[in-house]
Amino acid sequence: MSVFMNTKIKEQGSFLHCSTTYVNVDKPGEKIEEKVYLSGFDADKLLTAVENLDDTQADFMSGLLTKKLYNTYCLTKVLGEQIVKNERDLPALIFRPSIIVGVWKDGLPGWVPAFQGIAALIGAMYTGALPRVPMLSHNPKSILDCVPVDAVVSMMIVCAGYRMNLHTEEAPVFHCCTSELSPFSLQKQLTIAHKYAMEYPTEKFLSSPSFNLGGFQCVESLRHKMRVGCMRPVLDKLTTLFRQQPFWTRLYRKVGYAYTALLPFTRHYQFESTGMLKLIGMMNEEDRNTFDFDVRKINWTEFSCNGMMGMKIFLMKDDDEGAIRRTKIRLISHQLISLLPVFVIFYMISVLVSR
Repeated sequence: MSVFMNTKIKEQGSFLHCSTTYVNVDKPGEKIEEKVYLSGFDADKLLTAVENLDDTQADFMSGLLTKKLYNTYCLTKVLGEQIVKNERDLPALIFRPSIIVGVWKDGLPGWVPAFQGIAALIGAMYTGALPRVPMLSHNPKSILDCVPVDAVVSMMIVCAGYRMNLHTEEAPVFHCCTSELSPFSLQKQLTIAHKYAMEYPTEKFLSSPSFNLGGFQCVESLRHKMRVGCMRPVLDKLTTLFRQQPFWTRLYRKVGYAYTALLPFTRHYQFESTGMLKLIGMMNEEDRNTFDFDVRKINWTEFSCNGMMGMKIFLMKDDDEGAIRRTKIRLISHQLISLLPVFVIFYMISVLVSR
């Protein structure tokens, strides 16, 4: 890799390495600066060691190395930054976006490509498949740092141009995020999402949409096991009886994976944004309009509603106004039916008490 970098890229104007702000996922509560932190790993030695391991040994080593960083995604980002930093004569820049979400204003506002990241979380809650946000600790003020994809692309282009005119051996680090300049709490995100979901329900809901922060990890894990072990076989059997393709096994597997994968990222992080402000200050007005990544301008309420509409139209293929009215009626009926057991229990208690 080092040979490739030195021979192929050295003569180019700049080399932009795309990492992630969550490369420092092991530092919740701290203000993450725009610098490469010491990781305790020697990237070159580790990569050499992995090349000589079989799959079983590699999986075992991966489990040991990811205890602090939670997953191999964050681990490989740490190693990638270290390799780029060590290439002293490479005109490199380390670019760290936070969680990338849908389009803000370029192209189609609200467009999302797939149920990934935040879209997977909101989509699961929108359909009622996931009743609560996965959280290691309950903190309504937690900020799930996310940034629109068009802002990320614009800032990447500007960063590449900036690095071409920078004469230094050090690889500067730039964050593309919102937690410092335009914080958007997880509680506020869910409040907006819930209001939209009740106003424009999807035809594909499985139960009444729920956007809650409550619950403990152990309780939620137990609930998920009960859904997989008890509800899933029954629901798949009922689906088969109606001569439809069973999908509950696949659905609960995806929900469980998304729940576990998102847990580390729902803690409170604050990422420094000095570099973003520096670049904005260096640009003229025309460039700022062409490559707009000033996240301070984002109206989060409008952005969230556009995002859910995009999810509904582009991913769920669900945009018929007549269907929305019919779905509202179904949703109200479902909510009334779900309350029936509660009424029955209270009625039985009242009968017993009155005797």
